Amino acid sequence: MSRDSFRFIHAGEFHLERPLGGLDHIPPRLREALATAPWRAAEAVFQTALQDRVDFLVLTGDLLHPAAAGARGLAFLIDQFERLSQQGIPVYWCTGLVDDVERWPDGVALPGNVHRFAQSQVETLPVRRNGPQLASISGRSCDGRQALHVPAYRRDPGEDFAIAAGYGQVDASLLQDPGFDFWCLGGVHAPKELITHRALQCGSPQARSLEETGPHGFYRVDVGADNAVRTHFIECDSFRYLTLEIELNEGVGERELREVLAHRIGRCQHEHGQRHLLIKWVFKQTTPERPMPAGAGDIHQLLGWLRSEFGHGQPAAWSLSLQIEPPAKYPADWQEEDTILGDFLRAASKLKGGGARDLTFDAAVSVHSHLDHAEQARLVTADSGARRAAVDRATLLGVDLLRGGKPQLVIESRS
Repeated sequence: MSRDSFRFIHAGEFHLERPLGGLDHIPPRLREALATAPWRAAEAVFQTALQDRVDFLVLTGDLLHPAAAGARGLAFLIDQFERLSQQGIPVYWCTGLVDDVERWPDGVALPGNVHRFAQSQVETLPVRRNGPQLASISGRSCDGRQALHVPAYRRDPGEDFAIAAGYGQVDASLLQDPGFDFWCLGGVHAPKELITHRALQCGSPQARSLEETGPHGFYRVDVGADNAVRTHFIECDSFRYLTLEIELNEGVGERELREVLAHRIGRCQHEHGQRHLLIKWVFKQTTPERPMPAGAGDIHQLLGWLRSEFGHGQPAAWSLSLQIEPPAKYPADWQEEDTILGDFLRAASKLKGGGARDLTFDAAVSVHSHLDHAEQARLVTADSGARRAAVDRATLLGVDLLRGGKPQLVIESRS
């Protein structure tokens, strides 16, 4: 059966209460842009809805924490809803863990075009354009679970195009039920098409940390008269986090290394357009003899050079950190030496081989009283993977010191 085509936007994870993280120093020229980036990304969602004349907007949670975002955040969101209301664009909102219905202030009323789904059960609503029904949408706000409760979504196949909306982690194989033509899902910060043209996780319009690298934005979905679906990912982030790996070899010098870094930044700026880049550098060794090849320069000076050379432009490429990745193994003859270095490598190998899972940092926390509470908590609660990584990095530092080098393990910014 042929019916009218329509389009809608799927977005979420605005997190207006959260600033961008991972910076130990904020360049003066970027302060305002950093502060407003989440708000501009969220505004782009509503602006695109108006410009593209969408029929409705689906929001899948974690837009803002009402108390943490404060009056500014609430006013911003209400203003954007009202802009859509003036153009007759309805909003269907599944709340998440952060924007839980119970957190919403009683005195702040939502405009009439906004429907916020209940937490107790899945609601199904008709989506109309000037009378005729375009589709149906079934949604449920998060009830506190981390995972989407797919069995709660039940529908007999019908003639109308059926959309399901919800919040939480989900296995894509569970979404194959033919009862729904399309799934709009929230609860993760990275955008992903779980099932081509059938299920989307919209992600956040603006990343907040190095755990959220790559493009961020939202989706526009076009549904044809024959129910054919096309999805369009629209990038709207103004700051993009990247982790860039550089391979080092023994022959590289400081000048050559700087040329490699400059070329990589230029290429990334071309690839990512007119947006600022926040970069973590990971140096990988092709040979394990030294953490940094002889003549490659001081890592502290290298970070300073990167920031001064590329961190103040328009757009800027700001280097957050430089990290030397420990080699997978050290030369066998080093471990066989009857020296302190040999003893050290044998002890480290034994610890990594089995004891790392029993390693705790409680003693380090008690000795180093200068550590703040966040660092103490991170050390005490570190999982086995983090403990193994700590052993690798400590081994690299020890090898460098015992072989007469200058310790150049990592220059890392704090979140």
